[in-house]
Amino acid sequence: MKFMTWTCALLLSLPGVAAAQSRVLYDVRVPTPAPQLQEKVWQQIRALARRADQAQLWGRDASCVDQDLNINGAAAGAFTAPNTRQTAYLYTSCFEIPNVSRQGLVIMQGQQVVAHYVFKDHFTELYSLKDINRNGSSELGLLRHLEGQGTAYDYLAVAELRPSRRFLMLEKVNYNDCGNMGTAGWTSQVIRVLPGARPTFTKQSLSGRCDGVDPFRRISAQGVSKAFTPQQEPTEWKTAPLR
Repeated sequence: MKFMTWTCALLLSLPGVAAAQSRVLYDVRVPTPAPQLQEKVWQQIRALARRADQAQLWGRDASCVDQDLNINGAAAGAFTAPNTRQTAYLYTSCFEIPNVSRQGLVIMQGQQVVAHYVFKDHFTELYSLKDINRNGSSELGLLRHLEGQGTAYDYLAVAELRPSRRFLMLEKVNYNDCGNMGTAGWTSQVIRVLPGARPTFTKQSLSGRCDGVDPFRRISAQGVSKAFTPQQEPTEWKTAPLR
């Protein structure tokens, strides 16, 4: 749950920065739309995943439990070239072990595949960001979901593909123990950004108790927005076949 490039209606805690200029990068209360794609595109992505597997780009081990291809998300933007109309698809090729899956990212421009990357991770959602660092390219928001014994964590990864593949942010945004008697409840971070050559980020904490069908909509406490500087790092994604 989350997102995305909505204009914020609250005032940021930074002096002189109006919230009308900021964007929400993540909000657990706002759902990400389920991906919709044509059968032809699904077949095309499945073929790409098979070729990546045949090339052993995820490794040589044969530990896959489920090899049914799943499309986790789709997003429109200009990811590899400015002023283009592209669509990014996040897919899962197979499940290996808890919290680790063989995944890939396909970028299509019309019917043509212009980029394909593979990696081992556990991203469950994908959406587009509208050039938060003003370099002419759209960014990708990916939600990494991890589970323990009765606990669950979500991390927001903001990735860009141009001029280089890197994460602009890797930030924990959710925690809950709602599967473990619900003693600690849940916490979440609303992440906002003021776009610019050096974007400014803020986060605002939300918390609540584990009750009801959708506990994240019942907020017990809400903090103030605080500025933070996210760490950046290479994605380490591997390039994969385009055909």
